[in-house]
Amino acid sequence: MNEHHEPFALTIQDVVKLCKNGRTTIFAEIKSGRLRSYKLGRTRRITPQAVREWQQALIAESEGQSTS
Repeated sequence: MNEHHEPFALTIQDVVKLCKNGRTTIFAEIKSGRLRSYKLGRTRRITPQAVREWQQALIAESEGQSTS
């Protein structure tokens, strides 16, 4: 029984590695409200669901701006 377990929350560094974006970009997306996060102590956390929703919004935005 080999189940894949999704992490409960990701750190900024996890999201940087996962999405191949820089820290500045991730923090800018959080500040803009496009990427939801929360603080736990001094550490900012992002749920995998928030990352998926952010990516879907970026895809939808990109498809809406395509020039055909």
